[in-house]
Amino acid sequence: YYTYGPATYGDSLLVLAGGRSIAANSSVPYPVLPGSEVLADNPSVVIYGVGPLGSPYSAYAQGPNWGQLTATKVPMDVTLFTEADPTMILLGLAELTHALHPGPG
Repeated sequence: YYTYGPATYGDSLLVLAGGRSIAANSSVPYPVLPGSEVLADNPSVVIYGVGPLGSPYSAYAQGPNWGQLTATKVPMDVTLFTEADPTMILLGLAELTHALHPGPG
């Protein structure tokens, strides 16, 4: 599982949206975590990238431990989280905040 480590653009967005990266304490900026580690952390939400630069759902569904994760799995356009462009920040942050805190309506 690819994720954002500390001091990265994606980690900054997660924090601003009220979330936490599973790799917030990693020693590398973009760690790759084994499925067993993700499963053991028991996240409440898993954001996965789709779109032109992302993978199709079927690729994730075949990933290690994907079927065992009880987290809410939320697809998001990966292009909103790859570069710190003003449009991406405004759109990406809003979508991420909603994904982490859907609330009513």
